[in-house]
Amino acid sequence: MQQVTIKPRKSAAARKPNRSSIKRPAAEPLASFWKPDEAHAIIGVHQISRRSFYNALKRGEIPNVRLGKRILIPRHAFSLWLEGKGIVASGSTAL
Repeated sequence: MQQVTIKPRKSAAARKPNRSSIKRPAAEPLASFWKPDEAHAIIGVHQISRRSFYNALKRGEIPNVRLGKRILIPRHAFSLWLEGKGIVASGSTAL
């Protein structure tokens, strides 16, 4: 018969932190980005279809940053892109 040894449980300080106890940075850095649907609304949903907008993002025609599968559009670069294209923003969100 094998002898089973029971290890003492690690103290809370010695254990790895679980996801709920990890301090996350504030959402402040993401404040300078828009989600694709927000940027699409600024151009105007009647100016370009949602699919065409996403295809332009994929081709790199519209400035964007990818974080994994997430697409973010830098506000400043997007507003410069709009000015360069001569597009007047029709959405209610201020640039």
